[in-house]
Amino acid sequence: MELHGKQLIGFDVQGDGPPGIRAGDPRSGQLLAPSYHHATADEIGRAVSLAAESRLPLARLNKEQRAGFLDAIGGELARREEAIVTRAHLETALPEARLSSEVGRTVSQLQLFADLVRQGHWVDARIDTALPSRQPSPR
Repeated sequence: MELHGKQLIGFDVQGDGPPGIRAGDPRSGQLLAPSYHHATADEIGRAVSLAAESRLPLARLNKEQRAGFLDAIGGELARREEAIVTRAHLETALPEARLSSEVGRTVSQLQLFADLVRQGHWVDARIDTALPSRQPSPR
């Protein structure tokens, strides 16, 4: 996993804004590469537009597709665990074992959510038979 300090917007890497923020190693105080670029107004606008465009296609996914999406995210996190833990350790000085368990916990939560989606619990559909029918009264 190579950090480049730019925005991922859609399938594009953009970094038109100036470099700004740098992470630091809390043990040594040394600044870490890369510098993270500030997003420009155009980059923010494009990200917002793409998010709005993706809303309806995502809403149309069936429960297996939604669960598969969550599984794919968890799988990518698990696949990149070593790189994530290495960088997080540099930036936080937290023990690698703890950081690894946090990645595992996140992957497990995504699997749990995927299972709930497959079972249909997210729909929360209910039929209340205790209420009388709401038919209009004859006049």
